[in-house]
Amino acid sequence: MKWRRLFIGLFLAQVASAETEIITGKIFSLGGSLTEPLFVQTTEVKVEGAYRRMNAFIKDANLNIVMTERTVFKDGLLLEQDVEQKQIAERYELRVRDGKSYFKVFKSNGKTEELEKEKSERTPEVFLTGPGFEPFLRTHEKFLREGKKVSAQFGVLELARSVGFDFKSVGHRPSNENLKILMEPSSFWLSMLVSPILMEIDQKTLRVLNFKGRTPLRIKAGKKWKPIDAEIHYSFEKVKP
Repeated sequence: MKWRRLFIGLFLAQVASAETEIITGKIFSLGGSLTEPLFVQTTEVKVEGAYRRMNAFIKDANLNIVMTERTVFKDGLLLEQDVEQKQIAERYELRVRDGKSYFKVFKSNGKTEELEKEKSERTPEVFLTGPGFEPFLRTHEKFLREGKKVSAQFGVLELARSVGFDFKSVGHRPSNENLKILMEPSSFWLSMLVSPILMEIDQKTLRVLNFKGRTPLRIKAGKKWKPIDAEIHYSFEKVKP
C-alpha cells in the first residue's frame, strides 16, 4: 500500500545558529544494536545573508552514498528542496513560489529519468518539511511545552503532496529534562497506516537530539527494498571560517 511507504524525512537538520555547521546523524535499526550504525548522515548548513543552504548526504556501512538532499531557505521560509533516493532510483523536487507548493517525482531506470508524478497545491499557513522542523518548534514552543497539540501540514515529497500531522509533548517532564515530541497523522485513517514518530528535543536549544520512527531509507529483503524504522542520534559541530 502506498501509504506504507510514507516517510517523514530523515533530514531533521536543524537551523544552525553559526554561519557554518556540520550535523551528523548516526542511524540505527529501531530496537536493534546501537554499536555500529547502519547509515551515517552528514549535513552542512551555511548561512549567507537572508539565505540558509543545507546540503546533506547519507552513506551506508560500505561508505556508499545512498541519499542526498539540498534545501534552500530565505528569511526562514522554504524555497527549494531536492532529495535523491539512490537505493530505489527516485528523485523528488519541491518548489515553493507565490503561495503555492510544486511537487515532482522522478524515476530512473539507470539510463534515463522520467517524470512519474507532478502536483501542486496552495501552501498552507503552517507548512514544513524535515529541514524546517526547528523553526516550527521555536514558533510553537510555548504550546508544546504546555503539552498542547499543534497541527501542521507536512510536505511528503515521495507522495508529491502535504499531509496533516499533529505535534504534542508527551510524558511528565521535570523542568531540567528534554522535551519528547510525538508526531502523528491528523487523519484517523492515516493513523492506522503510519506509526507515530517520537523525537527528543533539547529543552534549551530546541534541537532534535534523537529520532525514532519511519525513514526514507531501505534495506534489501530478497529482491525488494524494504523501508526501515530507525533510531537516529544527532551531534553538532561548528566550523570555523
